[in-house]
Order: sequence, then C-alpha cells, then structure tokens
Amino acid sequence: DQAPEEISLLMPTRPDLAVQQVDRLLGKRPHQYGDRGWLLFCSVCWDEGCYGVTADIRRADGKVYWSGIGWDNNYDPDTVRIENAVDFVFYEADYERVLLEARDRFVAGPA
Repeated sequence: DQAPEEISLLMPTRPDLAVQQVDRLLGKRPHQYGDRGWLLFCSVCWDEGCYGVTADIRRADGKVYWSGIGWDNNYDPDTVRIENAVDFVFYEADYERVLLEARDRFVAGPA
C-alpha cells in the first residue's frame, strides 16, 4: 500500500488545523490562497497552497455547492480541473450541523 499524496486536515493529529479547515469550509475564515475551498492538502507539509484539491464553494437556495473541483497550488494562478469530478450538493442546514459537530469534537479533544 502507498500512502495518499493528499490528505484531509479533518483528523485528530492536528486539531488546530482541523478547526481552521472547518471554519474555512463554513466561510467563517478566509482561504489562504484565493477564494477556492481547499478540500485535500499536501501530505508532507499540510499547507493550504503547496498543492491539493480545491473546489468553488457557494451557497444558494438553502444548499451548499462544491463545484469545479481541481488541482491547485499557491504559485500557479490556473486551476487544473478534474474533468470527471462531479459536483457535490449539500443541504445547508445539514452541512453546517455536521461541520459544527466535527469542529466541537476537535475543540474538545480526544475523549
């Protein structure tokens, strides 16, 4: 087995980064590089912007949309779109509830 090249920050190893990521996905904290939401990050440095998977995140009609999923970094202004990536649509209330529950667990720390 090979370790993944991209990782989520929503893990207990660094709860501080997990809380920041939740806040960015909720729109409560700006993204570090541009206005696209970072979903997966470099597995070496965990930096938003080194390289990773991003999406346009928007809200409309009580829903949250992740669209235009692609590869980004902090030194190239162009996103490399993942052509076969589907858009994700979440009910806004559920999206916020799940992310806030996750955030609470990261703030509280391990049980």
